[in-house]
Amino acid sequence: SAACLIRAHGLTNLRIAAIMAWPDNVLCMASPDPFLTGLLQKALDAVPADRKIAMAARWFDAPAPEGNVRRASRWWSAAGLAAVLALAVAGWWRLRLRREVARRKATERDLTNQRETLEAVLNATSDAILVLDESFHVVMVNRTGAERFGLAMEAMLGRGILELTEAPVAANRRRRYLQAQASGRPARFTDKRAGRVYENTVYPIPSLAGARPRLAIYARDVTE
Repeated sequence: SAACLIRAHGLTNLRIAAIMAWPDNVLCMASPDPFLTGLLQKALDAVPADRKIAMAARWFDAPAPEGNVRRASRWWSAAGLAAVLALAVAGWWRLRLRREVARRKATERDLTNQRETLEAVLNATSDAILVLDESFHVVMVNRTGAERFGLAMEAMLGRGILELTEAPVAANRRRRYLQAQASGRPARFTDKRAGRVYENTVYPIPSLAGARPRLAIYARDVTE
């Protein structure tokens, strides 16, 4: 019967909706044998009516597997909720990533604008402006400072500034640079190079403890 198939094969997704009304004492066979049919029919006729009702109740009883249905329903609900949460988290991360990328791009644009503005200001002055590391190599130079040495700004980066200066002038400037580094105070002096007179101011730039400070140098041409 359907109930036997359901129990035997675990077909929990099937459910008996109703029982068809069959005539009493009916037996269906695929290949009826007159003798066997008569024998079985006599056996059925000998069964009392109340016994037939009890047998029919047991035969057709296939209670719906409500427990399995509830468990499956809870599982699918949990899986659906997990999927929704995963999509929500993924969407939130994508939104946060887009905002972070936009913020970084805006920060890079601001830094670029500030650097370009600073370079424009430094290159607009007629004074030479240089920044030297602790060993007096050029870290930054404006256009005026590079032109005074006959070099491009990029070509001066990393060069020793005293190596680009005549020996007598270089010796005096080295002494002034060391003085500013040792005292931590600005040093001002005037010297002459390549026929021009320069008024120099050397500012020490504080650095890490134990290291010699870098120097910012402003040189104005005061030749008359």
